[in-house]
Amino acid sequence: MIVANRYLKMNKNFLLIALILVISILISCSENMDSDNKTSTPQSLSEGIYSDNSSSLSKRYSKDIIQRLYYEAIEKDSSLKKLDEQIYNLDKYKEDSIAAYSKYLNNNTQYWNTVENYVNSIQDTVLRVLVKSRYKTLEDEYKKQMRTQTNAYDSLTNKIRNLQDCELMLKLSVSSEMMKQYQKTELPNCNTIKEIVKKYDTMIERVDNYGN
Repeated sequence: MIVANRYLKMNKNFLLIALILVISILISCSENMDSDNKTSTPQSLSEGIYSDNSSSLSKRYSKDIIQRLYYEAIEKDSSLKKLDEQIYNLDKYKEDSIAAYSKYLNNNTQYWNTVENYVNSIQDTVLRVLVKSRYKTLEDEYKKQMRTQTNAYDSLTNKIRNLQDCELMLKLSVSSEMMKQYQKTELPNCNTIKEIVKKYDTMIERVDNYGN
């Protein structure tokens, strides 16, 4: 019961964090970017790949362009950086908090799987049926005993997924604002391409007329 209460308390914390994230997303969508960010091109876009460094934060956000843009926004926004650190620390806290439960569950799962293999190895058909029935009853009793913990863990799993969705929405929202500004301010001039097209036309004409 103590374990169940512990997980139920954790679920409340996850729900609170998820609500905070949703509010943060709405605020980030409604607020304008700082004047410096409006005029400057994100470093991760001007360089193509964000410069590598030894910080753990950089290593966490070096997979794709949205991650790199989000990392750059974190470096410029202290409140966003604090929120990101809270998410990261909460995930580590979760792993530490459920370690005992995970070990207990894994040991029992391994045990019941092995029991099934042993029972199925009994060659006497009548004896195998009797033993299988006996251990099926024992396994059902174990599952009944674990029902409160299982329900609490299922609830926790849902909160984890909710928070992950909120985090994805936050990254999409932050990066989209940066990309919209980039797409507006860094739109390439088409004249250069048109000049190259003319040069190709000239060269095609020269090749076609060669030797004629």
